[in-house]
Amino acid sequence: MDSATLDLRIKVYQWAKHELPQEIQSGFSRLAITPSIMARAQIRAFQDLRARERKVVVPAWLKHNHPEAAAAKGEALSIDESKLVTAFTVEMMSRRADVEGELLRTDKRSRRKVRVKGLRQLIREQLRDTVGPVDPTDDSRSEWTHTRLLESWEVRTHFDLGGTDQVRLSHTIRYRQSEKIYSSVCGWLGLQADSFDLLGAEDAPRAVELLARRCDEFINLLQNFILV
Repeated sequence: MDSATLDLRIKVYQWAKHELPQEIQSGFSRLAITPSIMARAQIRAFQDLRARERKVVVPAWLKHNHPEAAAAKGEALSIDESKLVTAFTVEMMSRRADVEGELLRTDKRSRRKVRVKGLRQLIREQLRDTVGPVDPTDDSRSEWTHTRLLESWEVRTHFDLGGTDQVRLSHTIRYRQSEKIYSSVCGWLGLQADSFDLLGAEDAPRAVELLARRCDEFINLLQNFILV
């Protein structure tokens, strides 16, 4: 791994160690507004942790999501911490089943779903200035990629409207011709908030506004990490 990529990984990890506790303390400012079953499930899993459990699970969760940076800082995930991560993951999946059951009982998922064509058009029009133009070599009706440069870093932002989720957002960044890093603000924090699966027929503008906010935060943070 080149030094620029490792340096960025470490900066992101250090930021996440400060930011994830703030996310939890804020009442989950990012997760709570995400129209997603897994986002709801993860909130419940975090809320179920007692204070003393949270103190050990949160650092372990971040080490799990940033293995290279944690190892470089001498904080590699231990065997005991790995068990905590596994237990927390199992708890999230259990809470997911709870949320799905509640939605089925209340028929909230029976609403007409958001129109993919309208959502696609809004995303491509309104996020272009932030994430750059669409890459013509990676452009289809349900999936496409925007690309832009930040200094010597290539930033690619991918939208998928054709999978099991209604919308999935992801970024990759790469320093010159080095390895790709799969990234997002929520991914850096270990949050299940980059996919939406609870959008109703009238929710396209709200979804695009949230995606724009996520992309703005990602680009701004990345610029800070790169330039400092």
